[in-house]
Amino acid sequence: MPSRFTFARLTLVAAAFAGLSVACSAEAVGDGTEAASDEDAIKGTNCEATFTWLQKDAYKETAGRTSKLWPPHTTTTLEASCTTKAAGKQSIGSAFQANYGTEPGAKDKNGDVMLVEVKRETVRGSKDAMQRLLTTYKTCGCNPKQFLSMDKLKGEVGDKLLGDVVKTIEANAGLTCTNTGGKEALVAALKAQEFEKAIAIVPQCSFEGGDLAATLDKALAEVAKTSSTTLADYHVCNNNAALQAELLTRYKDLNRIDACSTESPLCRGPKWLYNP
Repeated sequence: MPSRFTFARLTLVAAAFAGLSVACSAEAVGDGTEAASDEDAIKGTNCEATFTWLQKDAYKETAGRTSKLWPPHTTTTLEASCTTKAAGKQSIGSAFQANYGTEPGAKDKNGDVMLVEVKRETVRGSKDAMQRLLTTYKTCGCNPKQFLSMDKLKGEVGDKLLGDVVKTIEANAGLTCTNTGGKEALVAALKAQEFEKAIAIVPQCSFEGGDLAATLDKALAEVAKTSSTTLADYHVCNNNAALQAELLTRYKDLNRIDACSTESPLCRGPKWLYNP
């Protein structure tokens, strides 16, 4: 999320300060479907769909979330079912959106599931409505061509981003850390690409007048001043998750199931921090 600054190195640094979860490939969609045995669910409101937000620390190699201060990678799932007197609760379909990253159920080196549930929400309606909601969700995402990856940050742009991230942190007088070694230890960990160490330090730091997202935003703004790369139109994994969540909210509030638009404002500008 250059000859000497590889895709993995740049995206790791970006993720460390912005939730740029780009350790992944194209959009992944999982799908499993079972037909409900009772057709009396078709027109009623005895069907439901549950939307779940799953997160992990961006570029942390072990499971779970450390702190809301640390940028996340967000994966989402949607499960639909109907309940009838004759058959009880029956699945009518499920899907997930990995959002360029970790799939549900993936485990770390310790055997722990990487993604943890941070929120879930359920909506109800007819079987037809829940199936249409599920179908629409499966194709919901920002334009993958505008995903912020190394394809959009090449050569000296990537080098400059790395330098500006570190420079911005070093110059931030409002950033204080209570860990041994203070802010200098954080900077040293990032320069050495020791991201597990950096993740452990960040919850002990405070950002006066900003946060991790603001820090990277400032660095990216400096990059934009001296390059032709326009970043405002690009997105990261969390933008996709927000767009998918909006689909659920629109149905809940307006009883509408509209196709997700890649032109949505939710797709414009990397969403570094996301706490649903």
